[in-house]
Amino acid sequence: MTGEFEVAFVPDPHAYDGRFANNAWLLELPDPMHKGTWMSMAAISATTAKRLNVENGDLLEITVSGKSVSIPAVISFGHADDSVTVPVGLGRKLDGAICNGVGVDTNKLRTAAGWGFTVGSVKKGAGHEKLAITQGHFVMEGRPLIRNQSLGRYGEDPTWASQ
Repeated sequence: MTGEFEVAFVPDPHAYDGRFANNAWLLELPDPMHKGTWMSMAAISATTAKRLNVENGDLLEITVSGKSVSIPAVISFGHADDSVTVPVGLGRKLDGAICNGVGVDTNKLRTAAGWGFTVGSVKKGAGHEKLAITQGHFVMEGRPLIRNQSLGRYGEDPTWASQ
């Protein structure tokens, strides 16, 4: 499914408008919303992802005024439906040792009339990228966060914690 979407442009939390794109320490910091690092990701809502048949990491093709970019999607809970948020500041082609080839240059989608946000089309693209996300789960692979046992039970089976 393809349709008209609001396309919102936000400064990249790692590189701002690109001026910090060559700082590897900043690229390591997780995005405050979806915990992504080292790459550009287009944020969409869970409802929009379901409608587009998109999962985390699937490429989205975003087109504005005849110009397109492909960028991996990240499902952000609480995000507005029929809207996509794309960061600006990565995807630069400089002589920097760190920033070359990192992220997607979304600036080509921006126009003077739509510098902060605009209307464009969004559809599922071809391909998938593994996302660099620091916090993809909130449990410890099925193990409880804290294990406790009585002294009597521990005396019966001292190996209980290894299960």
